[in-house]
Amino acid sequence: LVLQSQVVFTLLFAMIWLGERWQPHHWVALPLAGAGLYLIATHGEGNLTLLGFVLTLCAAACWGLGNVINRQIGLRYQTTLPSLIAWGGLVPILPFLALSWLFEGPELMASSLLNISWQGFLCVLYLSFVATWLGYGLWGRLLMRYPVAQVAPLSLLVPCVGMVAAALLLDEHPTPLQWLGSALVLLGFVVHLLGGRLRWFKPQAV
Repeated sequence: LVLQSQVVFTLLFAMIWLGERWQPHHWVALPLAGAGLYLIATHGEGNLTLLGFVLTLCAAACWGLGNVINRQIGLRYQTTLPSLIAWGGLVPILPFLALSWLFEGPELMASSLLNISWQGFLCVLYLSFVATWLGYGLWGRLLMRYPVAQVAPLSLLVPCVGMVAAALLLDEHPTPLQWLGSALVLLGFVVHLLGGRLRWFKPQAV
């Protein structure tokens, strides 16, 4: 859930490379959501190390950079989302294969493939078609059609939905401070949504 700090990185990169400016409601919404993510990350029952937290922030920064790159591609080139996702999906295959070979070894890799369960197979199908083709495809379409600052904060709903789903389906027990953090994230999302709507209703100069 800490990965959703990508919202902040996305807006920072969009300001640097795309020239998009933060709106007044962003200065209220993002600190609220950031405080909520901090509570979620630091008051759980797990043992997230400092290194793990830093690596998660690095992954969030990479996600934010990817959002800006998608936006730039949409503005500069005429391309279709399926082709963009397909060609982009070829990039991580070799690095991931090399890292798996290095850290897990060929025996574990072969065993994982030969003894995959039907749950694991369904997970692969879900990640390939639903999460990547449908989910990331729709996300990329939004980034190509609308400003990054308008789209990226929508992912603030992920921590809230994730915590509720984990409590209901995985029998996890978030702490009261984590629930408070989720409420702050949701409040930040509401501030972003309402602030954006107020901007849309402003009269435009002729």
